[in-house]
Amino acid sequence: MKASIYDFTLKELGQLLKPSFRAKQLYLWLYAKYKTSFKDMQNNFSKDFIAYLEQEFTLRTIEITHVRKSVDGSKKYLFKSLRDNHTFEAVLLKMKDKKIDKETNAILEGEKYTVCVSCQIGCQVGCAFCFTQKGGFVRNLKASEIIQQALLIKEDNNLPIEKALNIVFMGMGEPLNNLDEVCKAVEIFNTGMQISPKRITISTSGVADKIPILAGKNLGVQLAISLHAVDDKTRSSLMPLNKKYNIECVLNEV
Repeated sequence: MKASIYDFTLKELGQLLKPSFRAKQLYLWLYAKYKTSFKDMQNNFSKDFIAYLEQEFTLRTIEITHVRKSVDGSKKYLFKSLRDNHTFEAVLLKMKDKKIDKETNAILEGEKYTVCVSCQIGCQVGCAFCFTQKGGFVRNLKASEIIQQALLIKEDNNLPIEKALNIVFMGMGEPLNNLDEVCKAVEIFNTGMQISPKRITISTSGVADKIPILAGKNLGVQLAISLHAVDDKTRSSLMPLNKKYNIECVLNEV
């Protein structure tokens, strides 16, 4: 099975493609111009190089199957993997945004967008209040599948390429239980989609022993911890994970 081109960081493509500057050109086509066919990249690439890309890589590996819009403008997306037909969700949150013009001091009104992405199909944590756990755990999502959620949502809403998104890992799954792919996705969000790490939040239910590993990656992202209770008895009834990583254990790693 061909690898998805969205699974490669800029550094990895630079090591793989010859000459290495092809990697930056390819990233521009993928993340700045939203091209979904290698043939659409012929302005930069020779026919032989296009043929090589088509032979070695695939592009889109997920598709939107359903969109539900809320009265507040937010949208819930159902995606399907084109490889195994499993489904997963993401949400687009739209909020009012106000900025002050530095030259005129005028208040400029606009909109800001946050994409809540999934990192797993199903979840192993088993929180009592979470619907995801009812279906059990299926598999981890690849970095490419995480990235494509944001790309497809941005395209579906005709958002300008230069429009910055906020990314929150608060969809299906526990990010710290798929840490390698989540970290790779963060890097690609940054170097590909030009999303600052300061705009990215990773939310965890409290997998305490993996918090230092995440910190050691020096990604510069925000960390959110879902406590849901202030005492261990209540939290354990809601989140079985608390029996292994209680509140004190989690807070000691922050």
